[in-house]
Amino acid sequence: MNQNQTGSNVLGNLLKGTFGNRNLSTRQANKLVATINCQLSPMQQKEVKGYFVFGESPSLSTRSAFETAAQTIIQNKLVLNALVA
Repeated sequence: MNQNQTGSNVLGNLLKGTFGNRNLSTRQANKLVATINCQLSPMQQKEVKGYFVFGESPSLSTRSAFETAAQTIIQNKLVLNALVA
């Protein structure tokens, strides 16, 4: 997985079970999404939930915010390892 991917790729890859060049179990992917969601506004959290539960595309601003939060995790290997342990 490319570390400079767009927000839609981060969301799509998590939906497929991959993140930061790792294959994830459903539990691990859910844990990462929950962690990333903590950094989003309540409305953005609803949009992300709509994506994962109902397949609804989130807004560009939500995808961007999600990707920014995800990049923070990807770049901090200690945090990433702790989340997917």
